[in-house]
Amino acid sequence: MPDDAVDAVVVGYGPVGAVAAALLGRAGLRTTVLEATSSVYHLPRAAHMDAEIMRVLDEIGVGDDVRPTCAPISGMHFINADGEALVRFDVPSGASFMFYQPELERALRAGVDRLPSVDVHLEHEVVGFEQHADHVEVTVRDLATGRSRVRGPGTCWAPTGPGAWCASSSASHARTCSSTSHGWWWTRC
Repeated sequence: MPDDAVDAVVVGYGPVGAVAAALLGRAGLRTTVLEATSSVYHLPRAAHMDAEIMRVLDEIGVGDDVRPTCAPISGMHFINADGEALVRFDVPSGASFMFYQPELERALRAGVDRLPSVDVHLEHEVVGFEQHADHVEVTVRDLATGRSRVRGPGTCWAPTGPGAWCASSSASHARTCSSTSHGWWWTRC
């Protein structure tokens, strides 16, 4: 394996990717994050989390940064145009929160930035990956230069293990697979 091998590669730096990177980094794993965009997306695509997610945010050290941007709610009632309830749920105080996703992502990224074992590459698009017996080889295109790399400086190698990517990432268009025989899995989240 190359000298720049890492323990984990996270493709996509939205909330799921940022939390994954933070958990891996806090565990001391050398982690590379690859994100095709240059910054946090300006519009929310998620707006609600429960207390379990808040506990995870506390665990990765950003709960105190996120809490002031959240609005606790006591439940949700979804109604149709006639005012009839489609779905209702009520929760105890402190068990459910509304948030503005761009603020959440900025707080998550600030938390990841404090982790020395996590290396984030913005404007780096995953264009492919290849599974080997003992590692995954990731092909990355640097969007600033247009160059793609598989070997050499900037190469991402990671041992086989769990993986995830989000539906908007380029990796999701490359492959969706599952294998227990190799001890790894990929999933769209």
